[in-house]
Amino acid sequence: SVTSIGNSAFLGCTSLTNVIIPEGVTEIETYAFENCVSLKSIVIPEGVTNSYSYSYGDEVNGKYSYWFRGCSSLESITLPSTLKLLPEEGFDGCSSLKNITLPKGITKIPINCFNGCSALSEIICESPITSVGGAAFAGCTSLKTFDLSSVESLGAGAFRLSGLTSAIIPEAITSIPSELFQGCSDLETVIMHDNITSIG
Repeated sequence: SVTSIGNSAFLGCTSLTNVIIPEGVTEIETYAFENCVSLKSIVIPEGVTNSYSYSYGDEVNGKYSYWFRGCSSLESITLPSTLKLLPEEGFDGCSSLKNITLPKGITKIPINCFNGCSALSEIICESPITSVGGAAFAGCTSLKTFDLSSVESLGAGAFRLSGLTSAIIPEAITSIPSELFQGCSDLETVIMHDNITSIG
């Protein structure tokens, strides 16, 4: 039985509109569905964990990255409760994706994860988010709010060119990274605490 969807398995299958991933699959590897520009929806089955040693610093873990990058027609995706890690750049350029639920246990949004998801207006996080990587929500022009209250780490340009209208910087953040809200033309209010030591 199939337990893994391997590296670049369906990369560039431009006519692919529907995929049923069988039960028993536990991992989806890099570039698995990248640039499947006609893919509209997908359900990732229970059992997929991608529980792999992951770095959210300067290092990039290449094993689980770019799952659906460039899938510009992807409107909906269901993530399993067994998923432990989101893929870096996993949904980069999914410009039709409107909403997503992050299952319990997902606490980190890796770099470029939702970069360019211009239709994304709702993110339901079943666990508090503690880390938002660089450019994670860059270009998410429909995203008006995001709960930063539990965030302990913010990457450069995390919300660059997004649709945020307000932001409250949590006390765990003492340094505002560069380009955090660059080009956020709808941003009206930012509340910062007294412990901020540097901006940009």
